Amino acid sequence: MFILILIIGSLLLGYLFLRYWLLWSISIRRISFESVQNLQSRLKDPLVQAERSLRKAAFSEVNMGHTAAFYTDEDMHSSFDFIVVLDRKTKTPLLSSRSYTDQSLIRKQLQAHEATDYLTLSFVPNEKYVLLDRLSGNLSHPLFTKMRQKVFMVYYIHVLKFYPKHHIILMARSSPDERLVTKYLRLGFHVVGKQKHNQVDHWIVFLPIKNRAQVLSQSAKQYVLFKLFSR
Repeated sequence: MFILILIIGSLLLGYLFLRYWLLWSISIRRISFESVQNLQSRLKDPLVQAERSLRKAAFSEVNMGHTAAFYTDEDMHSSFDFIVVLDRKTKTPLLSSRSYTDQSLIRKQLQAHEATDYLTLSFVPNEKYVLLDRLSGNLSHPLFTKMRQKVFMVYYIHVLKFYPKHHIILMARSSPDERLVTKYLRLGFHVVGKQKHNQVDHWIVFLPIKNRAQVLSQSAKQYVLFKLFSR
């Protein structure tokens, strides 16, 4: 009993320390747009400008064939969001992504382009889905490099809070060591397809609602943090 109390106490202390550190140094924003025209009317917003700059910097070294729409979001025909993790002190973006819930648009994004593309996911009309794409990390920022795991942890915690009734879909770039897709598998995602997107192979990974409790539960401390954050 004493050992159990000690373990629980250590976890709670670890949670309080992590929560204080995260809240003190990191914040997160979701910016919603009704349409790409709505985005264009808000280009003077410092956060919108910063997200666009981060995306360009993050993908400048990635060997992918990008069109202008990759950075201007002109391929969007319905509402969408930016999710941005920020350095609380300087308001500098550390991580960002684009997300949208229009099922027809998600289907279009995931449609086959090559003979080797495939998708095993069947969309259920009455179910809700969200696709997260263009995940961009600020690799040159010292806070991101120092707290990379915590930045992603905050991001995924809030994704689950922003979309509490949605199945989550992500596209993970394929690589020789498949390090990225392996991380998603450890979080509880399933591989449901593969697609050549912008001349680069991407795994399509899927987190159903029933698996959400697995996310961020790789360790006891992360699990406690996730449960307390998601109340």
